[in-house]
Amino acid sequence: MHGPKGIGGTWGFEVEPARTGVIVRQWARMGPDPSGLSAAIDANPDLEGRIIARRLSEWSENMTANLAGIRAQVAESASAT
Repeated sequence: MHGPKGIGGTWGFEVEPARTGVIVRQWARMGPDPSGLSAAIDANPDLEGRIIARRLSEWSENMTANLAGIRAQVAESASAT
């Protein structure tokens, strides 16, 4: 994620073939530059823990959706062969 001051966050994934399926690695990193999250924390420093917990929850939900999409594509490919 690029913000006005640089990279505010990065999220990605890798899919690697394995003997009995695939290995999926997902990762995320906040920063190194400020983001909307930084502005929210600066405006509400007493809520920092809740703000970060919400962002981590959003990432978790998105990673789960990503895995479901990969699983559906793999199942579709398997049924087409």
